[in-house]
Amino acid sequence: MCLGDFLLARGGKERPQPGKTPLTSSLGWWNAYGGYYTELIRALNGQQLEEVIESLKEQEIPIGYLGLDLWYPYQTIGQAVRYTPDPKKYPQGLKAIVEREEIPTVLHLSALSPKNGYGADGVDPGFYREVAKEISREKGITAWHDWLRTQQHLTPALRHDPTAADRWFAGMAEAFAGEDLSVLLCMQTMGMNLASTAQKNITVARSHTDFLFAQKKALEAAAALGHGDFLEAWTPPGDLHRQNLWMGMVLYALGMLPFHDLFLSRPSPTWVGIIRRKRRSCGRSPAVRWGSEMGRGCLIRS
Repeated sequence: MCLGDFLLARGGKERPQPGKTPLTSSLGWWNAYGGYYTELIRALNGQQLEEVIESLKEQEIPIGYLGLDLWYPYQTIGQAVRYTPDPKKYPQGLKAIVEREEIPTVLHLSALSPKNGYGADGVDPGFYREVAKEISREKGITAWHDWLRTQQHLTPALRHDPTAADRWFAGMAEAFAGEDLSVLLCMQTMGMNLASTAQKNITVARSHTDFLFAQKKALEAAAALGHGDFLEAWTPPGDLHRQNLWMGMVLYALGMLPFHDLFLSRPSPTWVGIIRRKRRSCGRSPAVRWGSEMGRGCLIRS
């Protein structure tokens, strides 16, 4: 905590308060259908998303925002082409849905494809200004920047020159701050955690790997569908919870609220049963788990 206090004071940043941070002050719905694990099994489109929202409203579930993965066109999962709504999934864009349903969005970002639509080389963070404007136009409130270490891996200059990495990370955060967007870090490096102490709008960060990897039956079902590498990455639940706890303390010390990732709504779901994405926040904010599919849902507080 003392190191965190020193770095935060030097960066002019205060630790965020759970009750004042959108992602920890309200319940959010995070998509799994149409997300990383189920995109090739069951994609999500705008019509289905609105059906989910209407179902949540009918059940009087007080959803404060939608967390949307893979809402944009990509070359391969984890390498985006451009951060605009995928016209095949969201022909009317996300803004129209948000305005009709009156629920803002937390929008996922991955690493950038070398064949991206911005002409960006991965070193110059200037393209994030355009990304920030696009998220703002779609009524997003937070940039959920995932695959951060993959972006660094795909861009050798960010690994070979620490000053380039610092400029890239600061430029990314400042671009989103320019549109009044907060940032959720995922798959970040420890260097990025340290650099976040100078970025006031980086308020939340993931504390460990996806909870899916502690669910052996789900991984076995995935392996039966040809995803054997997932089963190889199985993590004992105790190890996952311990890492979330310790890393959560580090993140909070560095001025971010820690998020656990991908809780499941069933104790032993089948692969196609992984149908919702939920987040659990740590620190002093209430731990809330949420899982849903069309027409049904469950809410667990712990």
